[in-house]
Amino acid sequence: MRYSYYFLILIFFILSSCTSIKKNKTDTVGNINQIKSIEILMPKLEKYSKYGNPKNYKVFGIKYITLNTHIGYSEKGIASWYGSKFHGKLTSTREVYDMYKLTAAHKTLPIPCYVKVTNLKNNKSLIVRVNDRGPFKKGRIIDLSYAAAHNLDIISRGTTKVSVEAIDAKNYQKENINFIKDKASDIINSSISIQVASFKEIKNAEKYLDFLFSLNINSKIKYNEDSFKIMIGPIKNKERLVEIKHILNQQGIFQYIIIGEHDG
Repeated sequence: MRYSYYFLILIFFILSSCTSIKKNKTDTVGNINQIKSIEILMPKLEKYSKYGNPKNYKVFGIKYITLNTHIGYSEKGIASWYGSKFHGKLTSTREVYDMYKLTAAHKTLPIPCYVKVTNLKNNKSLIVRVNDRGPFKKGRIIDLSYAAAHNLDIISRGTTKVSVEAIDAKNYQKENINFIKDKASDIINSSISIQVASFKEIKNAEKYLDFLFSLNINSKIKYNEDSFKIMIGPIKNKERLVEIKHILNQQGIFQYIIIGEHDG
């Protein structure tokens, strides 16, 4: 009875997986428009599911051993994809499969976890959340959702060679906090501009504009009330701001207004 019980549990586990008995050739594509609004996936710390993580299991007579951790996992091999045929069905974690989300299936990684997948044909890469089991066809290491496969340009080929690298969400978040801070700094700096001159007549403003372009300084004319102002910018960073100041000073231009400058 004990073995019969475990056999029934195993059968349920296999059937609950979207990808275990799938054949990619019979699958169909989805609505491209729904993919365009997909945001980049940000890995987050998650506990492994109590469903879909047996110590080991068999499919088609082959035994698979679930890894204790996804940290450090890296592999190259063939990726395939699955779409509308399994859309709305349960994954191995008992979550509903959504072909328009960046997810994937893997045979041995503990789930859920996050991995970076790179298409070795075009070097495109993205992060997916692994929440399913499969693919069980020989030679394939990961089964991507329709959205993920589309973004990696795998749909038309059906399969392609990829590299799969597990992501440590804790370290990834720390690294991206610094990245976001750097980007925020860039955004602040990009708002800097310099009002360098003002003219009553447009032809004089255009001549000054040509003069600045000859100095490799991008600028534009901004009409305000009854004058044409020459604006340099937006300036992307403080280093470029210092460089432009130096060029202006070399030309004997010392009177200008810096707009949006921050301390630092």
